[in-house]
Amino acid sequence: MRTCENCKKVFDDDMNYCPYCGTKYHDYHEDLKNVMDELFDEETNVSKEKQDDVERTQVINVGKEEKTVVSRVEKQKKLKEEKENNMLNKILLVLIALLVVVFLGGSYFIVKTYFFKNNNDTVVNEKLPENEQPQENDEPSAPLPDEDDVPQKDDQVQDTSDTPVNVIDESMEGENVTITAIRASNEDGQIRLDITCDSKTTGEIYLSDGASLNIGPIQLREGSNSFYFTLNVRENAQYTLSFQYEGGQDQMVVTYDMIMGALTE
Repeated sequence: MRTCENCKKVFDDDMNYCPYCGTKYHDYHEDLKNVMDELFDEETNVSKEKQDDVERTQVINVGKEEKTVVSRVEKQKKLKEEKENNMLNKILLVLIALLVVVFLGGSYFIVKTYFFKNNNDTVVNEKLPENEQPQENDEPSAPLPDEDDVPQKDDQVQDTSDTPVNVIDESMEGENVTITAIRASNEDGQIRLDITCDSKTTGEIYLSDGASLNIGPIQLREGSNSFYFTLNVRENAQYTLSFQYEGGQDQMVVTYDMIMGALTE
């Protein structure tokens, strides 16, 4: 029940005016209905907006996932290309290094062979091939002279000056090198010395007379070695064979008298 504020009469709550004096009152039921309708509309709108937001978020997420997949594929492709490029660069560097080594080695050989060769007019210095090395009991044959010019002894042809003869009777021993044979012979007006030696190590061989003659180096290998020198001998000269190796050297002397004495026997 509602009491009228104007006439103080009591009337039903459902009535929005006083039946006695006609005073109008606000309809709270209608307001409540309107409020409920508005709330319902707002909830509907909010739900619709949320659904739209979810759909937009899904679209955005899908776009991001696609973009992420594309980016990952591009990154992997880029890494693969970088690895291939790095491998090619390494191969090129190795090839360039090999070419440089070959070029430097060839240049060194050419320079050493053709530009720094000892060109002494009175010297011919070279190493004998394996199949031409002189042997102790295998002397090279000399041309036979006419029987009328050379006396015979025991039906054998005597040695001539161009036949190699032994200069030393015994081995000449050093710390690491031992000369087992030195043979001398005439060769086109010069003296040829054929030398055989045994070495315990590797090194180089030089021949010098203490003045203008200086021949070498000849490579010395471990084991047996055979080589020869050709030179114009000087009277009373001493020829020093110097065997140089890591840690020291061996020196042995061959004199003018030793060479000429062997040739004139």
